[in-house]
Amino acid sequence: MFDRAMRHYRSILLIIYLICILVIFIIIPMLKPNNHFDGLQRKLPRQSSSWNIDLPVLIQPAVLKLNSIILMCVTSAPHNLNRRQAIRETWGTTSSIQVVFLLGVSANHNARELQYDINFEAQAYGDVLQNNFVDNYRNLTLKSIALVQWAKKSRWPARRVVVKTDDDVFIHTPRLLSYLDHFTDGNLYGRQLTNAKPLRCRKAVCNHTEVTKDEYFPDTYPPYLQGLFYIFSETALNRIHEHMFDPAFLFIEDLYITGLVAGRAGVERCAMPKENVINSEKPDHRTLYRLKKDLLVQHHCDPTKLRQYWKHIHS
Repeated sequence: MFDRAMRHYRSILLIIYLICILVIFIIIPMLKPNNHFDGLQRKLPRQSSSWNIDLPVLIQPAVLKLNSIILMCVTSAPHNLNRRQAIRETWGTTSSIQVVFLLGVSANHNARELQYDINFEAQAYGDVLQNNFVDNYRNLTLKSIALVQWAKKSRWPARRVVVKTDDDVFIHTPRLLSYLDHFTDGNLYGRQLTNAKPLRCRKAVCNHTEVTKDEYFPDTYPPYLQGLFYIFSETALNRIHEHMFDPAFLFIEDLYITGLVAGRAGVERCAMPKENVINSEKPDHRTLYRLKKDLLVQHHCDPTKLRQYWKHIHS
């Protein structure tokens, strides 16, 4: 009788122990808030202005070429290692250009393994800037804010301009360097869009280009530069940095930085001249010809295209 009671008592203790383990290691972690900022979850001010946010740096570039005259900031998703490597082997090899890749933090199922790869990549190349926010489309504005903050802080005397671009963009760097003396300090340069109208979200879930009235109320966007490639003069960068949080937050990165903030900062947005074409369409049969003629920037390039075009302009 006593032995049976003891066995029953031990069974109850075992069950209680297993329940405690379940609560500690499974249920509690599920209840913890995400430590990384996620623009889909956290609401920032919309129509009210003057906001701010801290974007802690996880990885900084280790080595900078202090004789370079262009800082090329390439926004890249954490998993796009192949694209970053293709840039390192093509237009990123230009001696007078410093390339830095800007990343957030992955929220995918393999985030831990991916972060290990990014840490290794950063140690190997020393050209990664990673900030502590979830890397997704709704947070692209945060990535460009991190760009401006780091570029302002890390300026070196030889630097003349800062370029923001993406990891699927080919840049004819010899052509860009040859045009450098034509830029006016205090301006932004790129592919200018004027009188663009918002695509309104009329469903419960918006696509990545749609905005609600709460997010952006006016019926027309201010003039702005398309986000695949735009150039900050040093004075323009300083002014934008000073007024970075003046407008209400908007997740559309190029519109926020080069439209809303630049407008508050009194920075003029200028279109690149016709002899320096920025092509936002997909490459086609004319691309190779145009690279020899007037094409400065080509969007939608995979690593194979990047290598092909780099070889072509040097042939």
